[in-house]
Amino acid sequence: MDRNLDNESTTSSISRRSFITKGSLGVAAVAAGGGLLLAGCGSANSSGAPAASTSGHSLLDQIIASKKIRIGLLVANPPYGTYDSNNNPIGYDMDITNMVAKDLGATPVLTVLPDSATRITALVSGRIDLVVAAFTMTAARSEAVAFTIPYGPDTQVLLGRKSDTSLHTYLDYDGKKIAITAGSTQEILAQLNPKVNVTRFPDDATGYQAFVTGQVDGWVGQGETVAHYVSLAPTEYESKGLVTQGYLCLGTQRGDLEWLRWLNDCLYYHGGQGQIAALYKKWFEIDMPRILPNY
Repeated sequence: MDRNLDNESTTSSISRRSFITKGSLGVAAVAAGGGLLLAGCGSANSSGAPAASTSGHSLLDQIIASKKIRIGLLVANPPYGTYDSNNNPIGYDMDITNMVAKDLGATPVLTVLPDSATRITALVSGRIDLVVAAFTMTAARSEAVAFTIPYGPDTQVLLGRKSDTSLHTYLDYDGKKIAITAGSTQEILAQLNPKVNVTRFPDDATGYQAFVTGQVDGWVGQGETVAHYVSLAPTEYESKGLVTQGYLCLGTQRGDLEWLRWLNDCLYYHGGQGQIAALYKKWFEIDMPRILPNY
């Protein structure tokens, strides 16, 4: 696997519980101080990875020929992505990345994206071929990039304090501070309750830490992650209900139907074999919800 100044990839049998706890507390420091190599900082061609399709040929053909695929990841969103003790990216998204790359006979060239918003800009600029980063499909995003069929559910849930007995849902948080990840689907909270003081952070880990240290009154995160934090401190924290839900998909550039077809076929095949559901259970320790078609 090619590496580039911040990161690389492996799979790990680390349990979800140690993964989430350690990853969310330490990922910001690791990302800042890690010594791994990063692919996405140079030009599209300088890393030796295939350039985005500009000649009319499918990116699929270029990846097969070069045996390299440029992947964009987020690593501050456990259990989808974080680092192991050796500074290697791990998580559900990393396992999906390895699954796709293996089928292509290609080596992943990883770009660790600094925040959620750069998932789109990195694709549109041609710096990467594929985003595998808890990327929720929306109609607005589909105007800029193309999405595959889903490979996971996206439930965004509000985490609050049990002591706030008068606060039951986000509708009760008028004038309160709620942490969200900037550029994510959590932004919808500002529309659902304009009276909430929405406080934006670059990633889930720093937003959660702001909640733990009392800087904000609530934190919006993935439903599975919220459930885990509640289980760690059941007398302190509780779920304050669903904020939004959708589908997690792989993202790529628009206009390359051959490449998109192959990606969908890959997900359909491994979904039908039960492999995607098995990876989900590995990292989340629950069965994949039936929200997904055909899985």
